[in-house]
Amino acid sequence: RQAIRDCRHTVTNPRGETFQRNWKAGESYWHTLKGDWKFETSTQTVTITNGANGWENFKVTDKAVKKKISLVKLVPPNRWGVSGKQLMELADKVVETFEDQNPNVYEVVQNVIKPLCKDAGVSYALLLNPKGLKCTTFVTHAWFESFLAFVVDIRDHFPDFETRVFWICFTANPQTWKPDELNDLLGPSALQSPFAIAIQQCDTFL
Repeated sequence: RQAIRDCRHTVTNPRGETFQRNWKAGESYWHTLKGDWKFETSTQTVTITNGANGWENFKVTDKAVKKKISLVKLVPPNRWGVSGKQLMELADKVVETFEDQNPNVYEVVQNVIKPLCKDAGVSYALLLNPKGLKCTTFVTHAWFESFLAFVVDIRDHFPDFETRVFWICFTANPQTWKPDELNDLLGPSALQSPFAIAIQQCDTFL
């Protein structure tokens, strides 16, 4: 690959040694490198894994995105929950917004959750509970199902609905983030994702 402009990188080589290097526009360099490398500028981090078949992984991460992810991860994923009472309050907001309609989860996220969370840049759960709530129940759902029926089904299933804390992906994960930002948050392995951590630490799966 070639540098597209003159820039200065902080480079970390496969031995963990760090040094500065000025790259000139048009200069080819990455194809000559061996092993795992990291390049940093003031705004981006580039990581490259070089395997037997050439570049196996090439990833550019915005430092602003990295900072955003770090702030969210200050609260462990098993605390990205909403209480039953808060879920019912969200249902009330949905009824106010859609009146006599019966929106699905996609529509609720787009028209209610995203506008509420846009400025804060966090999930609905962390918007309501900045320090998090320890989740007791992991809930799966279908995005095209009726949101209101979804809430009623959960309420009717648990006698202690109001005090339970639910991990639900559309309230737990930040819905206003870009897809690549969410990918960085969720990580490369499903077994180490926020979903997996929450499932392991909840006492009930619904």
